[in-house]
Amino acid sequence: MTTAVRILLAGCLSITISCGDEAEVPLGWEPAEAPPTELEAPSLSTGPALGPADAGDEAFVRRVIPLVWGRRAESFTEVALLTQAVTQVGRADVVRAMTQHPDYLSRWGKWLRDAMAVPRIGWYSNGGCYGRPALQNPDPGLAKHVRDTPYNGEPYPTDWTMFDLIESALLLDDLSAPYAANVVAMLGRALDDQNLLAAFGQRQHRAQTFARSYLNRRMMCLSCHNSEYSVTDDPDPEKDRFWPTPGQFEKALFGEHSGIPIVDLTPFFRRKGVIVGYFYAKDERLDSACPMGMCSTETLLTPEELAGAMYPWGWDHECGWLYDEENVWPDDYDGETYPFFIEEGREGNASIWHIQRSLQQSFSTLRAEGLVINEDGSVDPYAGLAWLTSQNIADQVWKEALGSRLTTSLYFPRTPQQLDILVSLTNAFVNNGYSLRELLVAVTTHSYFNGAVPGEDDEPAPYYDVFDPFVDDSIPMPLRRNRLDHTIHRMTARTLLDNTMRALGWPESSEFLLHFLEDDALIQAQAGVFHKPAQPGFAGVSFQSTLTWEAAMGLCENRAVAPACPLDTIFNLPEGQIKDATVCEICGTREYACDWDARCCDVDWSNLCDPLDCGEAAKFTLASFPSRDVRDGQDFIQRLVSNGKLAGATLGDLVIALKDRLLTDPTLRDGEEQILESLLGASLTSNVSTDAEAEQRLRRACGVFLMSPQYLLVGHPGRIHPEQASALPFTLPELERTAQCNTLVEYLFPDNGACDSDGALVVDQSRR
Repeated sequence: MTTAVRILLAGCLSITISCGDEAEVPLGWEPAEAPPTELEAPSLSTGPALGPADAGDEAFVRRVIPLVWGRRAESFTEVALLTQAVTQVGRADVVRAMTQHPDYLSRWGKWLRDAMAVPRIGWYSNGGCYGRPALQNPDPGLAKHVRDTPYNGEPYPTDWTMFDLIESALLLDDLSAPYAANVVAMLGRALDDQNLLAAFGQRQHRAQTFARSYLNRRMMCLSCHNSEYSVTDDPDPEKDRFWPTPGQFEKALFGEHSGIPIVDLTPFFRRKGVIVGYFYAKDERLDSACPMGMCSTETLLTPEELAGAMYPWGWDHECGWLYDEENVWPDDYDGETYPFFIEEGREGNASIWHIQRSLQQSFSTLRAEGLVINEDGSVDPYAGLAWLTSQNIADQVWKEALGSRLTTSLYFPRTPQQLDILVSLTNAFVNNGYSLRELLVAVTTHSYFNGAVPGEDDEPAPYYDVFDPFVDDSIPMPLRRNRLDHTIHRMTARTLLDNTMRALGWPESSEFLLHFLEDDALIQAQAGVFHKPAQPGFAGVSFQSTLTWEAAMGLCENRAVAPACPLDTIFNLPEGQIKDATVCEICGTREYACDWDARCCDVDWSNLCDPLDCGEAAKFTLASFPSRDVRDGQDFIQRLVSNGKLAGATLGDLVIALKDRLLTDPTLRDGEEQILESLLGASLTSNVSTDAEAEQRLRRACGVFLMSPQYLLVGHPGRIHPEQASALPFTLPELERTAQCNTLVEYLFPDNGACDSDGALVVDQSRR
């Protein structure tokens, strides 16, 4: 009797999941001919439901805006309007509607580049492919084309970049295409040493990055912790600290439960003979023509060496020029063996194309057949590859929403409830065509996402051990459960910076960075932003990061309006080899500097560059870096002051408007007025039209707000006082109720939404 089990489920696995509306098939996705079958699986949760009461629709909106849009609400009015929408169409449909907003594309595009471990600085960084669009407008047809077409098949009609593909996939609501293409594009700009052993170490680093960012595995750990066995496993559920997803995934992918040595994966991640014109082994002809070992011009290659050169799917040349699979060269390190990954005994030269094809086929297989777990625990290797990748995505989105992953540092859930939630979220993602939208719906409608804050005399409601599974087993059970505290966490670093720049009307912090000592790079690194796999950032708050944040934002000054060219940081480095090499590279690409950053238009290049003996050292071009946004005009605080003077507003009116903008709190409570007056050095009732220092006073208040826990943390709904926030005494025109309502209707409910005469948002459900 067959005991095969499918774990692709629709609906909820247990009482720890709170499912929303029935999932809809996303626009643009065509169901596979054989959609996954919905089969039963036992619930893993036992005992009474643990968790808080729901905090209500307004708290939900306050929590969901930072998650979906990567920013805080623009004002209390935006919260109130979205709360009206929730009461009319429900939370799940509001989340789906929010994914039509431009802020969704920007926020999750950056998140996906982080999740796929795309470097933003250094040799591996490729801003020309990942940081700029080649298409005038995002086109969901691009992701569909890449998803359904072999890399060497019919090219897309126009040039495109990975930036375009990620935006396209978000519009199509199917993330399979960028994940399958990314492994190839990541080879386009990487560092391979001419020394063979050093280059081997660099390809090993790429293999490790793939295992972590796709599979959530590390090879060196698999001998003690894999899907079949773990040293933390125990037959007694009370002592068991190992709850893997059913299925022998490692054996399916690597041929052994304990995996394979990471060195056995490295041939798939080599560059020589795969990337056209990039060599690292000793080659006198190429060494004499290109002393630094980077040659990519056709004139250096023979017709035989150019055979099979192509741009996959017709992408932009910045993303990489490669040989197709039939024309890759033998591997310098060992061209006789073909390592095991999903397949064994295959003839030919191992290259990244095997990984790419495996991913493309795996997403198709899992979409059509689901994940079948056979009686002996085996799984189809292609379905298993797509499942692990999808599960990793679901795990990371949960962390983005609630501050912690559902897997530990050993890559497996530690409690049955963690596994329960993880499988359910992965199921929501996969069953809807690798839909980030439906994954966000599943996360935000989970009962733990919108927990109520206990009253002053109430005991905090206990949760299952989901957020911190490493609880102290020695304390009484009712006291050791996880609580609402575990869902409160610092806003992720990149989102925190982007939110600050947007709220105050400043240019965004650069995503792709030229040099590790430039201003943006230093602030991002100390805040915890992901820069590259070797510098992955951090989620918590340290003393050093707090000091850096205070130094950068405490004065609330727009650092981007500084008149100096950002390259001045490099020009002013101490004398030495690093400075000379870097300045020579910049000098070799100076003709692009003005387009890259307008502040570099007046640099005296002859004085900086002509005395240098650079030879052939210039190996990169500023043309491949996205242009920087140097925004002219007033920032938010300057606009508040200038508009406030015309309106006869008081200093207190402007402080409330600023607090509403940054903290979504348009109230001043008892005692707050006196503290602010002491800080600002003026009465809040004073008229700003006669106050020459009004702007500086507001910047002082702004610095305090930016350093506050209410600004830095997410997960807490905040204090809700609707009776005190019916109308602000003063605000900017675009933040008035009617203007904000019209904006939400335009992006979220263009076909069935309207604003009534009072500026309330009305959604006609009969026209959905």
